[in-house]
Amino acid sequence: MKRFNLLLLTIGIFNFYYSFGQEFSFNQGGVSHKDYFEVIPYETNNNKIIINVEVNGKKRKFLFDTGAATLICESLFREINPTLIYKQLVVDMYNNKDTLKVVSLNDLKLGSITFNDIPATFMQSSPDWFKCLNVEGIIGSNMLRNSIVQISSVNHTIIITDNKKKLNLSKDNVSKLKLIKSIYPFIQISINKIPLEVIFDTGNGTFFSLSNGMMNNIIKGEKNKPFETISTGFGANSFGLFGAENNTEMFRLRIPLLQINKGKFENTIVETSSIVQSSVGSELLKYGTVTLDYLNKNFYFEPFESEINIEEKKWPISPTVFNGQIVVGVIWGDLKSEVNLGDRIIKIDSTNYENWDICKLSFGLKDKIKATLTLEDKNGKQKQIEIQKK
Repeated sequence: MKRFNLLLLTIGIFNFYYSFGQEFSFNQGGVSHKDYFEVIPYETNNNKIIINVEVNGKKRKFLFDTGAATLICESLFREINPTLIYKQLVVDMYNNKDTLKVVSLNDLKLGSITFNDIPATFMQSSPDWFKCLNVEGIIGSNMLRNSIVQISSVNHTIIITDNKKKLNLSKDNVSKLKLIKSIYPFIQISINKIPLEVIFDTGNGTFFSLSNGMMNNIIKGEKNKPFETISTGFGANSFGLFGAENNTEMFRLRIPLLQINKGKFENTIVETSSIVQSSVGSELLKYGTVTLDYLNKNFYFEPFESEINIEEKKWPISPTVFNGQIVVGVIWGDLKSEVNLGDRIIKIDSTNYENWDICKLSFGLKDKIKATLTLEDKNGKQKQIEIQKK
């Protein structure tokens, strides 16, 4: 069973949380030479960063995901036949568990920079979102851990270097970065001046994802809640490496002030979920330039504007693709008396979605404020409901 998130009208968050034995470390391999500087163009597909990578002399497309370890798909594994160096339990962001193999990659190039002996996980069956994005793997933080990486949404480029003097970095927009397990770059943010540590994760196509666990910890530690609960929902709207998130209670929150370095974001609307770690995602790049100085453990965010209001209205349902069909994944507020989780979405207004291609990366609710849904329940009974963004 496979469930795709269509929250924010996109394919969902592609994040993994690795739980390897203490005897194995991703702190291996790297670049053999010093003083390198490379500007790598990137393209975006559904808020995901896609770059060209050369493996065994052939150019391929990889997802650039700072919240994951480097990974290759099954077809690439069979083609290059890399050395197996480890296998162990892996836990994705929703606590789904499986066993992944770890291989060692050589002659892997980003532009003119060659990486060798890079540990990479290997998936025996590639998920559908690999096919939708047309990628053969992931470039993760373990491969970049001895570099400085600057991502510019204005230029659509990623700079990789080991010399920060070659970058125009402002000391006024810097905070500390922690690289956990050589995979996860944790950065410092604040919610209404409450300091938090979250992952900076370009594999997360949203602005901010808050775990139920972190939300509960914030509530326990503060007399006054630093956010407003605007709606409660139930269901599942995302998936991890091995499967869908389990149905759970979720909350829509309005955060009056979320701060990242000197960037101040007002009225952030966030939906909680059962993810293991909270994260800031690739939407941050819309608002400024990001530099991850893995080498010196610093995080730079240089906002285009110092204060940004990002309040937005939301739909009372979150659609999900389940077993190739669009269904209701999460129900928010009072709509649960009219709609069931798993109801098929047959039509949105006059557009039929019974045979919709999940790789089209667009959906009928985009750019609408109101819509009429034709739904079909598990017994085949159809009905129409009116929904509106609030």
